[in-house]
Amino acid sequence: MQGSFDGVYQKHDSYWGLKPSKLVLNIPNYRKSGSVLDVGAGEGRNALYLASKGFDVTAMDISTVGISKIEQLAKEHGLTLKSQVKDISRARLSDTFDIIISLGALMFLEDESIAPVIHKLQKHTASGGLNVITVMTKKNPNKNFPHLFNVNELRNYYSDWELIKYREFMTPEERHGDGVLHRHGIAVLLAQKPQ
Repeated sequence: MQGSFDGVYQKHDSYWGLKPSKLVLNIPNYRKSGSVLDVGAGEGRNALYLASKGFDVTAMDISTVGISKIEQLAKEHGLTLKSQVKDISRARLSDTFDIIISLGALMFLEDESIAPVIHKLQKHTASGGLNVITVMTKKNPNKNFPHLFNVNELRNYYSDWELIKYREFMTPEERHGDGVLHRHGIAVLLAQKPQ
């Protein structure tokens, strides 16, 4: 998996673009500061935005090229953040975070890793903290992912959290890098851990 993302990130200046996700743009409406773990940070569009807003950000990705780009962009923009080349399914987390985000990463995990990873993210979220997650669902036209989520599967993992937002839908057509126009079936979750 690492090699495929390294190749994609080497080929493009910014495969996912530099603009943060709409979900991430809304985080300051819920929290003005705190620690953030960005799991599957890619080339850093979300981690860099949150660092620019004063959050204490740790960017984690399996790609050494992606993490190198994040470090370079942070330096160029005078931002401070921590970075880690790690696979979340194998990573040991020692800290807790006020916010954990994982946008478009969990569907790259094998089926047997999904529940342990989600529980790991939940365990390492501080009381009252947020999880912001997007995943691809079985409605996704491209089925070439190790795990596409069933209807309400992601929501069910958060049944004892306060769901601030949960939605499953088809995205408008989009293009990544020099790829073809396509759509995704996704689930979007913003949830708060009980106090």
